[in-house]
Amino acid sequence: MKFVIISLISFICALAIQSKKMKTKDASVTGKNFSLSGTMLSGSLRDMKQVYKSSKIDLNTAIANLNGKLTFQANGNYGASCRGCTLRRFQLTCNCQNSAGRHQKTTLNLGSNMQNLDGKFAYVK
Repeated sequence: MKFVIISLISFICALAIQSKKMKTKDASVTGKNFSLSGTMLSGSLRDMKQVYKSSKIDLNTAIANLNGKLTFQANGNYGASCRGCTLRRFQLTCNCQNSAGRHQKTTLNLGSNMQNLDGKFAYVK
């Protein structure tokens, strides 16, 4: 019985350590060659074996335009009301329409909610 309990505890600890290794809070730290095409963010992210993998994510699934300001929100569809978007130093800058119908410049740091999950972009709230 002791052996089973010790084995189970060891297994659970190994899983916890493995899951911590898989996630990085800021994908820009473990990636390179980031680019933006329309609403699609692309780049090369290191996986758990430290090998770079190509990854893409549609930022419409993670970012919204709230009254002219970019913000993280699941299925936000910012691309419908923002234009002229650029990516620089993992920051997204766009001209987004506010409630008055005017476009204003807004910037969002993608690092705060874009994670690298074993070589793939992942949006986290």
